[in-house]
Amino acid sequence: MPLTRSLLFATLLIGLLGSVHAHGMKHRHGLRDMWHLTDTHIHVLPPFYVAAVAEAGGDPSGYPTPEWSLEGTLRSMRSVGSEKAVLSLSTPGVPVVGTGEKGRTLCRKVNDFLANITHEDPTHIEFFGALPDWRDINGTLAEIDYIFKTQMAAVGVGMYTSYGDMLPGDPTFDPIWERLNMYKALVFMHPGVMDVNPLFVAGALPQPIVDYPQQTTRASGSLLVEAEFRRFYYDIALSTTKTQLTGLLLNTDTSHVLYGSDYPYAPALAIEGAKASYIAFAHDNPELSPDVLSQNAKDLLLKHKLSAGMYD
Repeated sequence: MPLTRSLLFATLLIGLLGSVHAHGMKHRHGLRDMWHLTDTHIHVLPPFYVAAVAEAGGDPSGYPTPEWSLEGTLRSMRSVGSEKAVLSLSTPGVPVVGTGEKGRTLCRKVNDFLANITHEDPTHIEFFGALPDWRDINGTLAEIDYIFKTQMAAVGVGMYTSYGDMLPGDPTFDPIWERLNMYKALVFMHPGVMDVNPLFVAGALPQPIVDYPQQTTRASGSLLVEAEFRRFYYDIALSTTKTQLTGLLLNTDTSHVLYGSDYPYAPALAIEGAKASYIAFAHDNPELSPDVLSQNAKDLLLKHKLSAGMYD
């Protein structure tokens, strides 16, 4: 399973965000009201997808499904200072409806929905294509081909940290990785529901609160046998405390860090709190300024667009 593509990790850590003040920082070290950031961790919830999740019994992670609209997305982007969003499905994603034809149909409908949004506003919207449950190997391979050979609109694909009790490094998934490598695909890995017992810590805590960071670690560990850290990129959605960002920079360089908000799963107050914490850190560490994160995203997306033949 040679890993030749880039992996973008959603470094989601949900916690209590304290009040962080960043007065007097505008126009210093690239910190401005409009940052021209690209938000690589921001989600879409088409009405038909929300209905499918509800029909399947709701989000098995225990987290409530938020309301979503494109207008709300654009408002949140303006509030944060993002000029572009790379939309993706969060958990539970298409796998919530199973591994059969129903999942393949839902997946195609999601990708066509996202392509239409992008076509209407390509300046501000791009997307990671959705994939079926990876345990449906043939369905996943077919959708990868559709995304990169037929549709040619997505900047990459989204995946989850597990499918049932299988991690992404499981040899069963080798054909999927080989197909992604063939297209030199950018892969966005988002935490998924852990198949563990008990399902919820303390009997009630939704998995995103406690389990998702551990799930991301387990999934990335399953890939490290043949992967290289230099191919890993990390978004900072809700992970912007000094401790978190300092720790991140001990393990990667600044060119591999990207911005993310986790809208609409994160409420506005949490997004603003994370933003303020990041501003405070960037003020003292200009090598991680919004300008740097913006350029990182542009470079990464352009590289994979060129690899996929989206530009001549």
